Amino acid sequence: MKQNDILSIIVTAIVAIVASIILSNYLFSSNPSTLNEPVYQIPTINDRFPIPSKKYFNAQSIDPTQIINIGPGNNTNIFNNSGN
Repeated sequence: MKQNDILSIIVTAIVAIVASIILSNYLFSSNPSTLNEPVYQIPTINDRFPIPSKKYFNAQSIDPTQIINIGPGNNTNIFNNSGN
């Protein structure tokens, strides 16, 4: 390579670097006044729960955890295919 070729490559590279810096500052510059974003605050979670209503939770309510028997359970062979 000739010395003029190396010089033209270096000058072109410097011009490209300066142009890219100016262009990137123009395109990606941010104005702090335009960067406002609303932040939504979530209420804290605690371990306190309200007392349930006495209308549904009282001593006369049905207990869904109890086994319910319908009629006398005298059939010991429940999978008998006799049709009875």
